[in-house]
Amino acid sequence: MLGLLVISGVSHFNSALKPLFGRTHSLWHALVIASQFHIPFYLTRPLPNVFALCLTLHALGFWLQRKEFAFTLVAGAAVVIFRGELALLFGTIVLTELCLGRKSLVKVSGSTVQYQGQSCVSNVTKIPR
Repeated sequence: MLGLLVISGVSHFNSALKPLFGRTHSLWHALVIASQFHIPFYLTRPLPNVFALCLTLHALGFWLQRKEFAFTLVAGAAVVIFRGELALLFGTIVLTELCLGRKSLVKVSGSTVQYQGQSCVSNVTKIPR
């Protein structure tokens, strides 16, 4: 099941690459990902990094497709539930969008309110280690 989720993340990211960079780039990306030893090896291992990989690939796919709400939701879940350091990656993406003028501060502040609500729900439902 976990392997299918990771494959769906890779597929989603790859399909988001195709309209932006073309079919050839998308094909090469798929070949490089498939040829990496650690992706197939860890594909079905229930580790936090593997769960975070799945959500991160989906979030990046939504970002490339300019689906801001879905990007914020999935990226926030990946940061809060699995890997806090992903905030550096996704924060850099949001700052870049702000600097390039593709995202307004009003949308970012709305997303921040949504992220804080998501964080509260996640902290309540998180399983202690």
